[in-house]
Amino acid sequence: MEFTTDYQRREWIGRQALKELQRLNPTIFKHNIIFEPDEYSVFDASFISYDYTTHKVVSRIFIEIKIRDTIYPDYILEKKKVNNLHKKMKELHLEPSEYRLYYLNFTPSGALLWNISDIQGDDCTDTKFMNKATSSSRTNKQNKSYKAMKPEDAKRFDYIIDSQDLFDQETLRTMKPLLEKIVKKKGFGFLFD
Repeated sequence: MEFTTDYQRREWIGRQALKELQRLNPTIFKHNIIFEPDEYSVFDASFISYDYTTHKVVSRIFIEIKIRDTIYPDYILEKKKVNNLHKKMKELHLEPSEYRLYYLNFTPSGALLWNISDIQGDDCTDTKFMNKATSSSRTNKQNKSYKAMKPEDAKRFDYIIDSQDLFDQETLRTMKPLLEKIVKKKGFGFLFD
C-alpha cells in the first residue's frame, strides 16, 4: 500500500480496522458496511439496519472513525464535527428518528464506540488549544470547542489495531488471485480444489 499523506494512511487503517471489528463481532456489525469514497467526507462509513420481517428500514447508521495513538481519560469530539454530521443528515433529507450517528475510536487499549445521535453542537462546551487540522499539521493550533467523551460511556471492544497485520491481509487479498493463477499454470491446480 502506498499513501501520499499520513492522513490517507490513517484513514485506510481505520476503515480496515472497522472491517476487522465487524469480522470479530458479526452479531453487532451484522449489516453491509459502505465506506465513503471521499476520505475527507464528514463520516467514514455507513450501513442500513433493515427489519427482514417487516421489510422496512429501521435506521441508517453513520460512523466517524478516529485512530488514537495515546490512551486518554476522555476523548475529544469536536463541535465542528458534530455540526457537520447533523448538517449532512439534513442535506440527505433525514429526520433525526431515521438515523444514528456513531463515533468509533481505536485506542491502544481497545476500540470505543459512542452513540452520538443526541449530541448537538451546543453540547460541546469545553474548549482547548489543539491542532487546527491534524491531517495537515500538528503544529498549527487554534482554540476549538468540543465534548469530552468518557470511555465508560462507550461500548468497548477488546480489539487493538495491528497495522502490520492489516497491511499483510491486504497484500494477501490482492496477491492471492495472482499466486493461484501461477500455481495452476505450473500444474498444481489441485491445491485449490
